[in-house]
Formats: sequence, structure tokens, C-alpha cells
Amino acid sequence: MTMVTNIRHFLDEEDEIPDLPLEAKALLSFLGSIVEAATIAYDRPVTLVDVKCRATVDGKTCLGEIEAWVYAEDNNIGWECLECEDDGIISEWVGTIWDRRDYVCH
Repeated sequence: MTMVTNIRHFLDEEDEIPDLPLEAKALLSFLGSIVEAATIAYDRPVTLVDVKCRATVDGKTCLGEIEAWVYAEDNNIGWECLECEDDGIISEWVGTIWDRRDYVCH
């Protein structure tokens, strides 16, 4: 099942990370790594993320590689595990602390 995430739901009114339960922090770290990798490679069609899958398959954590990309039509970030095919979509990431696009100031 696809995980659909608005990443701003993890942030407070000042776009800071509030005190979260351990499980939420782990998920946010995973999703934040995906956003960082996809935005560093914003112009590339697909990039590998430097974080392993966290899905559970047959009672064991899948440690497959995650690939990520940015959808041109809506700027959402898609991701998928190459091993177990766990996948997701991340929205509302623009301007967050994980947005690593290289902004040019004029």
C-alpha cells in the first residue's frame, strides 16, 4: 500500500520539528532523507537514497535500496524500495528543512 505523506504534518507552526514520539521521529528521518536526496538530484529523473527500506516483510525489516524522483506535474516526491516495492508519495516539502535544491539568488 502506498504511503501518502504531507511532510508538513510533522512540523509545528514555525516549520520546526516538535518533540515527537520515537516512532514518529524515525519515520520523519526516513522521509526527510528521501526529500533531501530527491531535491539534491532535483533535475535527475531518479536517484538512489542513502537510507535503507524500513518496511517489514515476513517479520523481517527489508533493507532494500530506495529510489526517489520528483513528479513534474505536481512537484510531489515519489519513492519506492527496489527490493520489496514499498512505496510512497511526499507532498508539501518545498521550503522545508529537507529541501536541498540549489537556489540561485539574483
